[in-house]
Amino acid sequence: MLRQSKLDSKKNESRRPKDTPARQQRLRAWSPTPTSRHALNVLFIFSIIFVPLGVILLTTAHVVEFETDYTECASVEHFPTTCSEIRTNQLRMNETCTCRYDVTLDYFLPGDITFYYALDNFFQNHRRYVKSRDDVQLHGEEVPSPDGACEPYARDAAGRTIAPCGAVANSLFNDTFGLTNGSASVPIVRTGITRERDKGDKFRNRQGMTVREAFQDFARPLFWQTPADELDPLDDSNNGYLNEAFIVWMRVAAFANFRKKYGLLGDGWDGLSQGTYTLTIDYNYPVTSFYGRKKFILSADSWMGSKNEFLGIAYIVLGVTCFLAGISLFVARYLQVKQQIARISMEQLSLTSGD
Repeated sequence: MLRQSKLDSKKNESRRPKDTPARQQRLRAWSPTPTSRHALNVLFIFSIIFVPLGVILLTTAHVVEFETDYTECASVEHFPTTCSEIRTNQLRMNETCTCRYDVTLDYFLPGDITFYYALDNFFQNHRRYVKSRDDVQLHGEEVPSPDGACEPYARDAAGRTIAPCGAVANSLFNDTFGLTNGSASVPIVRTGITRERDKGDKFRNRQGMTVREAFQDFARPLFWQTPADELDPLDDSNNGYLNEAFIVWMRVAAFANFRKKYGLLGDGWDGLSQGTYTLTIDYNYPVTSFYGRKKFILSADSWMGSKNEFLGIAYIVLGVTCFLAGISLFVARYLQVKQQIARISMEQLSLTSGD
């Protein structure tokens, strides 16, 4: 009997939502009706904002750069043979190849100086290339078997696991640069070139052991000249998966032509003085097989970072587009109003003549 009464009470309960504006859909709402006048105002306001902003970005974010293309540089050891010829010869791949260039600075470069290397026609954005890595391994976790995406750069000929594995790590850029001014050597620091959040979040060495112990049971990548625990002989904390040059390279570029940070001007140097500097290059990285180019870039970065005119140009193009669209809409609206006036005049004239 009690159960029956409960069922009857549930049947009598109303399922109607509470009588509130939110539940009964009585909230106030604004439904603007767009008109040609409103569209014209928006387009012209956007053009007034975007064009000056783009011009300001292009003028204030000016970056001074000195670029040296050393793809076909002549070898110091094997003159007049170029280093690119030596690196394309499989029998001479292990030979040392050094080349030198004179870099002339026409004026003093103040502030922080950043050094870049640039590669052209290198497609780091290829889908299979991007996937060829093991992020669990790069995070310092113990991996019994590398990810299948690392193939064919997962194990060496002896069957040992490669660390780090994959095509991205295997193709690490390994040219080195030195800069001198007379007898003075310009210090190039290979740290401070990556984002700090990458360390620990994406890249980390194995915990509870030294870097050498962590990599002693692994094989180095096939194209590497040194193992992962010896990438920076001057700084033990900059080895293994935490090596900053390695982290910069592993952040793949979106386009075929790209630049990456090589290093920063060391402490004790407040800019570079005017004069001629000697750039010494240890040429190791072959690029002519895929018709690529290699460049060394010396840059005095602005408050926006390295040279990148895309944002300023994009704002100008967007502002001009809005202005042209506004002019087109204004002309179309003017012609429409003119036709309406003419039609009304004709109707009034016909009514007058009929009377």
